Amino acid sequence: MMKDIEKKNSQELKASFPKILAETPSEQRADAIANFTAELAETIAFEQSQSFLDKALLSLNDDRAKQELGLRNLTNEEKVFFKGFMEMVKNPKNALTTKQTDVFPITTINRITEDLKTESELLSVINIHPAGVNKILVGDYSGNGGWGKIETAISDEISAEIKGVDTTVKRGSAFLALAKALIDLGESYVEAFVRGVLTEVILYVLESGAATGDGKESPIGMDRDLTKKTNDVYAEKTKIVVNDLTPTTYGKLISKLTKNGKRAVKEVILLTNPMDYLEKVMPAMTVRNANGEYASTLPFPTKVIQVAGLPSGKAILGIGKNYDLGISSITMEVYGELRALNDEYLYLAKAYGDGTPKDNDSFINLNISGLVAPVNQTLIINTEEIPVFTKEVPSSQ
Repeated sequence: MMKDIEKKNSQELKASFPKILAETPSEQRADAIANFTAELAETIAFEQSQSFLDKALLSLNDDRAKQELGLRNLTNEEKVFFKGFMEMVKNPKNALTTKQTDVFPITTINRITEDLKTESELLSVINIHPAGVNKILVGDYSGNGGWGKIETAISDEISAEIKGVDTTVKRGSAFLALAKALIDLGESYVEAFVRGVLTEVILYVLESGAATGDGKESPIGMDRDLTKKTNDVYAEKTKIVVNDLTPTTYGKLISKLTKNGKRAVKEVILLTNPMDYLEKVMPAMTVRNANGEYASTLPFPTKVIQVAGLPSGKAILGIGKNYDLGISSITMEVYGELRALNDEYLYLAKAYGDGTPKDNDSFINLNISGLVAPVNQTLIINTEEIPVFTKEVPSSQ
């Protein structure tokens, strides 16, 4: 049986997520994320069902309400899929006894992906591949290119290591509670409701996996060492202790992303837990100018992103576009439990995908537990043209 979802609302569950991850051993983190996702999906669906139905009834004669619900014109493939799904829901006997699994149309998955980019700062800056791509090709390079005479061989060649990342083997699951009353409204309403719930839930799974997944049953996180793998688990990179964000310190950190000077870095992302951002990062990057006003800035173009899945005291610095993430398919499977009290059925949504950094130098792991705010200093310049007059104060006897 599923947990009693009325004990916590979705906001309370989301707030508990960082604590759950922090208290879970790394080898059990994949299971913890799966359990959390299942509970969150059912809770969100439960909370949104009546609200969505109320708005849907209004939208029948209101074009603005339709837009607010995110209704869209479905493709023929989507219409066939959701019509078949609705017929299955309408027949209680089939809904409870069959083991039917339906694969979402690629267009629906890509729309969910676009929704995810809109909702998540992190997912908006990484490289997300469209649905239907079963293998992501990523490459690293070494060596130097060189010039030479036409008749001579170039000894310095650029070598590439190309590897494929299979996006069909790693799965994130989430339960979805679907009210039978929703079915009567039509395919577009069912698609919008399912897409909205899955977008909100998958967001947490993908953000956590992209940031700190161990690679075994989840994506390979940005904080993982691609050269250290044991029993399909990638080890976490050694944390670099950071106590300030001065130009000298920050420049040295970013230089580690340049492949020893072979790659130009124009912009970086800095991932941090929301609480750490407010208590450590924001104060460390805030200065007071001559007018007494506060200004938040870093000495290099940086997009600071709050990620709830990161534990306190940890941050990740890197090149956002150098992380590849792909969702190959999403399936909807009947789950044999009737929620008779709420006149709902449970379905099991499974998202198949994977992700990995493009190379081992694109992200670094930071320990910011000792990060402190800068001390405001006043610089006094004493020149002959503009002398600063001072008076010696006798010491007390």
